[in-house]
Amino acid sequence: MSRTDNAPLFYVYVCPDATQRYLAGILTYHESAAISTFQYVRSYRERDDLPPIAPMPAWRKDGPPILTQTMNRGLPGPIRDALPDYWGTLVYAKNLGIAVESVQFSDLLQADVQDRPGFLAFSRDLESAPVIPAPVNRTDDLPDLSAIVQAVESLEQEGPSSYPLQPLADFLVQRTSMGGARPKLSVYHQGQMWLAKLPAYRDSYDVGLLEQATMMLARRAGITTPNTELYPLQDGRHVFLSQRFDRVGTPENRRHLAMVSGLSLLNFDESENRLGSYPDLANHLRMFGDLSGATELFRRMIFNWLVRNTDDHLRNHAVILGVDGTWQLSPAYDINPTHSRPGLHTQFDLSIALGKEGRQATLQNALSMVEAFGLDRSEATHIVHECCEALQGWRAVLQDLGLSQKDINFWEHSFSDQSKNVLSSNS
Repeated sequence: MSRTDNAPLFYVYVCPDATQRYLAGILTYHESAAISTFQYVRSYRERDDLPPIAPMPAWRKDGPPILTQTMNRGLPGPIRDALPDYWGTLVYAKNLGIAVESVQFSDLLQADVQDRPGFLAFSRDLESAPVIPAPVNRTDDLPDLSAIVQAVESLEQEGPSSYPLQPLADFLVQRTSMGGARPKLSVYHQGQMWLAKLPAYRDSYDVGLLEQATMMLARRAGITTPNTELYPLQDGRHVFLSQRFDRVGTPENRRHLAMVSGLSLLNFDESENRLGSYPDLANHLRMFGDLSGATELFRRMIFNWLVRNTDDHLRNHAVILGVDGTWQLSPAYDINPTHSRPGLHTQFDLSIALGKEGRQATLQNALSMVEAFGLDRSEATHIVHECCEALQGWRAVLQDLGLSQKDINFWEHSFSDQSKNVLSSNS
């Protein structure tokens, strides 16, 4: 990874699988002025078998150039989605010995990122088109994640790394921009690509174990999730493994699926997250023809409320271009409860709006705009009760995963308060 010149021109490629790449368009990006223009090239526009980069009308292949000003430092949302978030940016900065605050989007566009989310790749000139990388590890055996965690914890701390980065650089360079600030990397496991979410050195509890428990409960509630597993570390903590849903197939024959965040779908800047809402996302899904996705989004909203997942921001929702060529809601990811104690914070908000009362996390608000999800009141209420019933087994799930009784009691009000109130009011 290295920083080069600051010329504003970038070539944007679509990489639909492990062997092919197509020049899709040209991005002219002036980061200092927070402005860019993207235009499809003629050869891409004329290929009926190649999809638009994103499902929004502005991104249709026969449309005018796409102008972006101010928002996302002037970078179009679907292209911003292909860049590392804080964790990947931190790895990039540490590897170059520079301050993370000094890293620009232009740096990340040309960074040696081995497997970006979605199906985009970038180059500064036509003579050096992006290389579609071979996987770092091709076996069914995971790398030594304990050693990687040790390196990661050093990276997270202030100042130069005390742990040697270079022996692990091949793994750490495989990062994703979806999912925020927590340490993570992509690995091959059981012939598929998985995202390994690592413990952070400041964690006060086993975050990986709790996320696995929550995803198991989400599946019981009828929510579509990726396959997930736990990787135990020698110190008793866990790495949370989640199969990447934007990759399909074996390392040599994998398909890359386009992926666009909810933030980009609604055309918002990071600072405008609170303007987003579940009903708006559902309306977009229905416009794409993903009626079942709109209904499932309601189920996810209810589940997030029931487990107090207040980190349900727009970048934690996404659409993907499925293998059938249709845009659809992605499997659910990054569902984590927030700790609650009796008598404290009994009223809370989610990250985006549920209904007519904005972000207020109440059943009344959640049921106030059910028509946006393609539901009537009776159907919506039935989904609420299904989610509540699924959560009745939360204690057994945590016990089976090995959580202590003390820790189970610590999370009791996060997992049970909302669902108990709903079920008791209808008993």
